[in-house]
Amino acid sequence: MEAPLLGAVPALVALVFIGVLLTRAWGRGKAAARDRYALVSGTVDAVVIASVARVLVAPHGMTSWGWAISWGWVAACGAIGVGVAGACLRWRSLPWDAPTRADRAPRPRLRGVLSGAYVAAGAALVVLVS
Repeated sequence: MEAPLLGAVPALVALVFIGVLLTRAWGRGKAAARDRYALVSGTVDAVVIASVARVLVAPHGMTSWGWAISWGWVAACGAIGVGVAGACLRWRSLPWDAPTRADRAPRPRLRGVLSGAYVAAGAALVVLVS
């Protein structure tokens, strides 16, 4: 398998995670995020996976495709920004923790702490990879 084809795999994985973020932030019905934790985790997933894909799909030695990779990165960052905007618009209407089952009580304090830890771990990964 050639190097450009191997580089396409991380880029496709990043596109899937960005698509999940957009679906959670802007979707309706079952596709939409049920709580703030889903929005935060989806955003962190998209940013971290896109950053890792950017490092793995660096345009070294691919001068003919370097412009496409650069513009693809700009488009991915723009899509993440659109997802964050959708998350901001939905933020006030969502609880921190929506129980997955009717017999389970929500745990907003635990979800808040987990969200903070998740954001910190994602930021640390981005700093280490970049």
